[in-house]
Amino acid sequence: MKNFLIALILCALAQRSYAQTFMPAKEAGEEVCVNKKDGKVRCRRNFTVERVTREGKIVYKINLTGFGDYDKYTDIRLQFVSEMEERGDFLFTLWSTQTIRDKNGDLIVEYRKDYDYPAKKIYYRAAGKGGKTIAQKTFLIKGRVVDDVGLGCFLKTIVAHIENKDYRHFYLLSSEPAMYEINVKKIGDEDFISSLGKIAAIKIRLIPDFGILTGITGAVVPPTYLWFGKDAPYDDLAYEGLETGLGSAHVVITTTRNKQ
Repeated sequence: MKNFLIALILCALAQRSYAQTFMPAKEAGEEVCVNKKDGKVRCRRNFTVERVTREGKIVYKINLTGFGDYDKYTDIRLQFVSEMEERGDFLFTLWSTQTIRDKNGDLIVEYRKDYDYPAKKIYYRAAGKGGKTIAQKTFLIKGRVVDDVGLGCFLKTIVAHIENKDYRHFYLLSSEPAMYEINVKKIGDEDFISSLGKIAAIKIRLIPDFGILTGITGAVVPPTYLWFGKDAPYDDLAYEGLETGLGSAHVVITTTRNKQ
């Protein structure tokens, strides 16, 4: 009987996903996006992340809503939604949408990405006014991949393994759409100053691989930095870099949260 109980305990521990050590069951907060050039606020957005169990699988539901300027759009309302599934050490995006509306609530554009891991494909669709399809594309899944909606949560898994070189590479699918091969470099430990005071943080840099153009592009594209809490739950604290794709604004995004 004793051995049976021990076996049950070990089984339960094995089934507890690694990601749950740094992904709370529920959290909420705010992001403030500032133009680095002039210090003006471009956008404010509120977010929630909630863990649910569906058909025996653990899924995180991400919902972000905001207003202001984003990418090439001004005075808009936006909503980003995504679902990511826990599998071992990582979060795998199931689908995501980015919906941008004008101040009257009329649709400007919506981007949707659906991930088919068995087929190793991502299906991208962009819709304009009236929901009419304006672009479609299929991308191959070549390795760990994420889009910009779930990037913050995904990178927590990278930071948790930051000393392991096998975890310093992934692919990022933007809404342009374009697939970027990304290498992660740990810059070092750094005290991050926020409204909550001084926080022990890890600073990382995301380095896109543009092939033979890497050197040229790197000279004109601002570097991308992120700050995360040094210890679990590795909260994402700030982002500095391009707002979306090439040619977009150089921004600083700070994140504050209230865990529930």
